[in-house]
Amino acid sequence: MTPALLAGALGVLLPLAPARTAIVVNTGAFPDANAAAGGEAKVDWLDADANDDVICTECFAAVELQRHLRRATGRTDDFPVVDDDSPPAKGDWILVGSAETNAAARKLLASAARPAAARAEPAKLGPQGYRIRTFRAGGRSVIHLAGGGRVAVLYAAWDLLHRLGFRWFAPEEVHQEVPRIGALGEHNVTARASFLTRGFHAWENRGDERFLLWMARNRLNYWCVEQAPNALMRKLGIRTSCGAHDAQARFLNPDRAYPYDHPRFQGDERKTADPYPPSKQYRGDENKDGKLSCFEAHPEWFPLVSGRRVPSRAPAAARGGREKGTGTCAPLRSQSPFSARVPVPAVFDLLHGPPVQAVVFHRSDRRAGEQGL
Repeated sequence: MTPALLAGALGVLLPLAPARTAIVVNTGAFPDANAAAGGEAKVDWLDADANDDVICTECFAAVELQRHLRRATGRTDDFPVVDDDSPPAKGDWILVGSAETNAAARKLLASAARPAAARAEPAKLGPQGYRIRTFRAGGRSVIHLAGGGRVAVLYAAWDLLHRLGFRWFAPEEVHQEVPRIGALGEHNVTARASFLTRGFHAWENRGDERFLLWMARNRLNYWCVEQAPNALMRKLGIRTSCGAHDAQARFLNPDRAYPYDHPRFQGDERKTADPYPPSKQYRGDENKDGKLSCFEAHPEWFPLVSGRRVPSRAPAAARGGREKGTGTCAPLRSQSPFSARVPVPAVFDLLHGPPVQAVVFHRSDRRAGEQGL
């Protein structure tokens, strides 16, 4: 039996024909692509400077390509990841990033001989749209992965791997399908997201890094803000969400002290002037505790149940009680300040609490069969 047949019988992956393909990406101020790809915790994802965000995600795309292509080809010394300022003079290239972020791509595509398809602006595809193009330039084969944003470039890398035969059916490597390939083929792909958001409505820190990576490789991008680490989800383009059945309790709790100087209440004169006009339904300090709650100040913001304004959805609220143990409140009137804009008491929570890390905010204050009036 020949060595190749013996290796095949034993499940050993031998290299195919020798090749040399460099993966070219902008590593920025990081010492190398691996440091940038794993440096999400050092990136400020909320500041105005997006350069480090782009470098981290695009370097991660390059490292993902290297890891997978080495497995599929058996060429463990091939597919080096190099900085875009010093690409190798010989061999083929995989350019990771658009001309705006990758100096090698910018220089190559600036030549008069570049193909029209490669000249097109990827930004027109939107933040999740991308192009994968194979063309020849300078005597070499070039695969260019470009997109309308950093996450789009990451999607382009995973799409290329998918087209080569990779599959990620579930977390863990045992659920991955790794093809046996030699050449990387010719590609001419333009893709856009049919749905902006794809994923799972969840809560709590219930996933792990393997699960998040499986999501992202399959281009699922919606998960909960409670998940840690948040920086990893930012790098992978996962849109974190917050807000659930506790939305009203957090942002317009009927029992919370009213933050303004109500014109018909004595004792709150040191507070900010009330921006909301008083209602005909105002009944004053009903519980006689010497201060106004949000519900006491504006009962018209809350639901009408059996002809009476109530602060809670529970049947006990119609008898003057409160719902206990759930942290939820009643469905709000469509014209309450919460429905129209975020009320001032919520500002601190939005700036300093979990919502500051969220990309998507949703509210779930209504229940089946109920309607705020």
